[in-house]
Amino acid sequence: MRACNDWVLIRPKKETRESGLIVSNVNIGYIHSKGSACFDDFKKKDVVYFNNRNAIEIENYLLIRGEDVYAVI
Repeated sequence: MRACNDWVLIRPKKETRESGLIVSNVNIGYIHSKGSACFDDFKKKDVVYFNNRNAIEIENYLLIRGEDVYAVI
C-alpha cells in the first residue's frame, strides 16, 4: 500500500505495558509511505508527530495530509 499526492501513510506507534495492555498513541507514528507531492524530508520509518483531526483509518494505518505533520524525528 502506498500514499499518493500530498498524503502520508502512517503506522501508529503501539506500546505494550507491563500488564500486557497494548496502548496506541494517536499522535505519534512511523511513516510507511509518502506521496510524490510531499516534502523530501519525509523518509520511510521516520518517527512523526502529527495532527489526526482529518486522519482516515485504513486497516492498521492512518492516512493524513502532509501539512498535518508537526515534526519528523
